[in-house]
Amino acid sequence: MLLVTVSAALLAAAAVEQSNDEKLLLAAWIEWGAAHCNVSEIPALNIMFANTVIGGSDKEAVDAVRLRLLEWVKVAHHGDEASACKEFADSIRK
Repeated sequence: MLLVTVSAALLAAAAVEQSNDEKLLLAAWIEWGAAHCNVSEIPALNIMFANTVIGGSDKEAVDAVRLRLLEWVKVAHHGDEASACKEFADSIRK
């Protein structure tokens, strides 16, 4: 329970300091991780955050961010999902 509380506090603090574009990119990253990586590593609060941000955003903006994220994974990780999932897991533990 403590981990969920700490995760919630960190996510809320980070969300307040981010622009809408940064929130949408983070939400898309979480969504990508949920679709391609071990979903059990993702706190439920992060999934809810991503769902809320994506659901409340303009469809064209969401599609553009998703495409940008997919291109980044291809370039930064040479299309290697395992490598991208490792980075994803490391990023959500911070």
